[in-house]
Amino acid sequence: RNKMALYASVTGIRWDFSEAKIAGADIHVPAKQHIARFEISPASDFTVANALWDKIDEAFSGANDDL
Repeated sequence: RNKMALYASVTGIRWDFSEAKIAGADIHVPAKQHIARFEISPASDFTVANALWDKIDEAFSGANDDL
């Protein structure tokens, strides 16, 4: 449980645990005042991990341009 809280804090992901698959999750981007909703179809762990990082990169792109 502590690991999930740490990952959520670092990535900005808010999981929807009501689904059996990875679906209905949000990425919170405070710098952009934006919440990006996404779904990922189940696949291998490697594919899901890469898809998650792609979604995080996409959500945070341009967030630090003004810093």
